[in-house]
Amino acid sequence: MWSPLFWRSQICLRLRKIQKLSKETEDKTKAEVLASADEFSDALTVSADGKDYTYYEGTASGDTIGYVFKTSAKGYGGDIDLMVGIDTSGKVTGVSILSISETAGLGMNAKNENFINQYIGKSGTIGVSKNGASDTEIQALTGATITSKAVTSAVNTALSLYSQYRRREGWLKRKRYFRSFPRDF
Repeated sequence: MWSPLFWRSQICLRLRKIQKLSKETEDKTKAEVLASADEFSDALTVSADGKDYTYYEGTASGDTIGYVFKTSAKGYGGDIDLMVGIDTSGKVTGVSILSISETAGLGMNAKNENFINQYIGKSGTIGVSKNGASDTEIQALTGATITSKAVTSAVNTALSLYSQYRRREGWLKRKRYFRSFPRDF
């Protein structure tokens, strides 16, 4: 008979392997959605609407070139988890689905490059259209409008978090700038 200690050690080993694979997958995904970055910060957290989100700062030659946000939204078959790359001008550089459990042949098509690549270069608030996309919209997947809206919602969350971050950073820079003046100025 195997002892409980043996089984606990086996479970711990498997959990460590899963965590290692998860980290490797995350690192690869960050590099895909913000391809011009040569390194990323450790995980950072930003809060919005009572929820914490993880993000990473991407740099190239020591300069910040963008951010990668982890977001999620409720789809037809459950939560859809994404990583979204956004450059310093606020445009989407890439989207990657980390987990999805939508209907096979319909919602699962959200993983296809043709769908995901529609977000690249977009900024602001993105909409979903059933009849042809515009500069501010993406074309919904046929038969999977709920999934299309969920992915778009998660991308919009990332764009909103980026805007919130940039406003806060701008405020901090202005505050530091004015502190540099003498008090009698």
